Amino acid sequence: MPVIKNLTPTAISSDDYQTAKTPPLGGEKQVYLTTKPSRLLGTALLTADGVIRYTFVAVPTVGTPGPILAVALSAGIKQEAADTITFAGLTGSFSPVTWTSNQSFDFPVCRAVELIGNYSAPTSSSVPTLTQAAGDGMLQGSTFALIEMPTYEDFQLAGCTNNRRLTIPARGTKAIPCGMNEAEWTTPGLTKAGSIEITGLNEGIDGGIRRYIGLQCQAMLETLREDRLITQRDFCLDVTPEADEDYPAGESEATITAKGMFSKMAVLPAP
Repeated sequence: MPVIKNLTPTAISSDDYQTAKTPPLGGEKQVYLTTKPSRLLGTALLTADGVIRYTFVAVPTVGTPGPILAVALSAGIKQEAADTITFAGLTGSFSPVTWTSNQSFDFPVCRAVELIGNYSAPTSSSVPTLTQAAGDGMLQGSTFALIEMPTYEDFQLAGCTNNRRLTIPARGTKAIPCGMNEAEWTTPGLTKAGSIEITGLNEGIDGGIRRYIGLQCQAMLETLREDRLITQRDFCLDVTPEADEDYPAGESEATITAKGMFSKMAVLPAP
């Protein structure tokens, strides 16, 4: 079954490289939500350069699965060149986008790539493989997950939002003291819980953000530059938002603030 890109934004024209590289305005981040589930298929750890140890979790949805992403986990992706990941007949590579000045091959936690190709349903024993690029390719210690996602068409615009805040689920530095030295050694500590907070106009219980309170959701924050150019989509997975409603005096608008922690984050920039 042929699979094409569904969640990845359209490639950026060279005429728009400068627009894509310019920091976006806050209002250019639009919020979409869906109650359709995501599905963790498995996690991969490179125990040696180019060697994957795969931990199976689930097979994709029987029949026609949703888009499948490879998503960098807490240790990130370290590469000398872009290896090709193959899973269930689909392929993808962690490669830099054309419009960034940083053309190296290391990528941070949450960076994702969408797998495409000719889908063939995998079994519980199916393991993703790497086709090494020239040079050393993906290096020991790299980690990524395979995740089945809802389709782009499943997401609904969450009304008019005016504030959006994300905490990225990354591992910060843990200092280990010795004697009078507070940081004799440092090491990566716990991966912090990712969280999302969105404030928007209160459109009532059947509209906007309020429609999703208390429901497990997938959130998509789409960066739309100049009302015409999509440069990035950020996905926050398995968030069940709680909310505060604000009804100020006089003519001020009623607002709602939804917030919650999420399990994983996947970021797809436009190529």
